[in-house]
Amino acid sequence: MSIADELDMLRATVPGCTLVAFGDLNARIVLCASAAQKPPQEDLDALCLSASGALDGGFAGSVAAFLGGSRLTQAVTLGSGEIRLFLRSHLDSADALFCTFTDQTDIRDMLDAGRRTLHRISEQP
Repeated sequence: MSIADELDMLRATVPGCTLVAFGDLNARIVLCASAAQKPPQEDLDALCLSASGALDGGFAGSVAAFLGGSRLTQAVTLGSGEIRLFLRSHLDSADALFCTFTDQTDIRDMLDAGRRTLHRISEQP
């Protein structure tokens, strides 16, 4: 299954999910996205920067140190009527999934489905 298909399937499977994107945290670029209406590239770039800050920024470093020193693999942010979930791959630390969803979405369902999707994407050659 292609990355685009994986993202479409995740968005369709989790009620309230409005956008799913796959990106490279090192390059700070969204490589593929799924949304009912594709957002402008600058919005996707801003989402990737938010993910980078949430997972690798100064505050993330402080939290990671408090939790034992390893890099954060997930972060949640709230704001402007949406919830954002950022997931880092356990297989490749540059691979990340960015999900936006409503407060009607069960965050545990989003987290579990997102992790499974990211794992499948990261395993692809």
